[in-house]
Amino acid sequence: MKINIKSVQVFIVFILFTSKGFSQSNNADTVRSFQVSFLPFIGFNSMPVNSTVNVSLNILGGYIKEVRVVEIGSLINIEGKNAGKCQLAGVGNLVGGSSTGLQCAGVINIAGAQNGMQASGVLNVVAGDAGKCQLAGVGNVVGGSFKGFQGAGVINISKTLEGLQVAGVLSEVLSDAKSCQLAGVGNIVGGSFEGLQASGVFNYAKNVTGAQISGVINVTPFFKGAQLSVINISDSCQGIPIGVLSFVAKGYHQFEFSADEVFNTNVAFRTGVKRFYNIVMAGIRPGNFDHPLWTFGYGAGTMFGNPDRLSYNIDLTSQHVSKGDFSSFESQLCKLYFGVSKGIGSKTSISIGLTYNLFVTDTHDKNYKDEVSKIAPYTLTNDTYGNGINLKSWIGGKVGIRFW
Repeated sequence: MKINIKSVQVFIVFILFTSKGFSQSNNADTVRSFQVSFLPFIGFNSMPVNSTVNVSLNILGGYIKEVRVVEIGSLINIEGKNAGKCQLAGVGNLVGGSSTGLQCAGVINIAGAQNGMQASGVLNVVAGDAGKCQLAGVGNVVGGSFKGFQGAGVINISKTLEGLQVAGVLSEVLSDAKSCQLAGVGNIVGGSFEGLQASGVFNYAKNVTGAQISGVINVTPFFKGAQLSVINISDSCQGIPIGVLSFVAKGYHQFEFSADEVFNTNVAFRTGVKRFYNIVMAGIRPGNFDHPLWTFGYGAGTMFGNPDRLSYNIDLTSQHVSKGDFSSFESQLCKLYFGVSKGIGSKTSISIGLTYNLFVTDTHDKNYKDEVSKIAPYTLTNDTYGNGINLKSWIGGKVGIRFW
């Protein structure tokens, strides 16, 4: 089948000059079927730019007051007021009013308000409220509230959020947010947040109801729920921070000086909340000041009761033991502690408890036969394995004084 090029040309001319979409009428309130432009304000007819059309076709770019259905431009589409169900542009879509459908651009989408889908290779910008979906290779910016899904390769920004933000680097909400924020680096909420914040590095929100999960640090003045990170920082909470180090300004803090059957001088700092706190500790047996037996370690625990009166603690700690210089050999003392603490004054208590001890050492350590092997006052078990690792266990005790 051969296509008659001359017939096609005649048909196109007929469409351009007979369609109602290209009527010469200056009635700006009339809704036209379609229009064709070469550049903004340069078209194939004299239709006013403040007209409303159903379909807009722009060879390079075009400007029209309002498009109700679809607009396609190889470079740029510009609406003085509203855009309809679909806008497709090679570079960008600029809408002074609202966009209620799909915006797709290679570089940028801008709208006064949006209630549909924006997809851009670089940037989506909405001056007012937006909703449903925004996708961008670099970023999404919404000056008002956003409801729906924002996905960006680098950054998402909105005034308020009710939905899901996913960004390769940063998601930020200037005021309140609900639902979920996911980011490769960090999430920021300037107001209250309800839902889940999860990031590779940090999360911040003014108030959190839900959970914060990050690879490095969570920060919030107040949270109700849970925090999970290496470092958790808050002023107060109604929940549990779980991490290597959690600091709650109005939470649980105690300094403890203690002695046990191995080290007669120990210091520890407990921080977090009563239900779950972290313990950083160190100790020494100063019998030989040139080559003392010393230790440092870390643990976690939980407390029941009132520290001002009577309370109970369950702690699990692990300490590395060295003699003289730091030992790179396996020399780990693990303790399970159960004790009771009695308040004796303002912010002071005494404590006493029992410990179950497991001491794992490498018999190849030059100090093993000297003092390390004699740490245990007695043993319940004492086994050496083929790889030279020795395991001892015994029941011990600890007594201490605490301040907070």
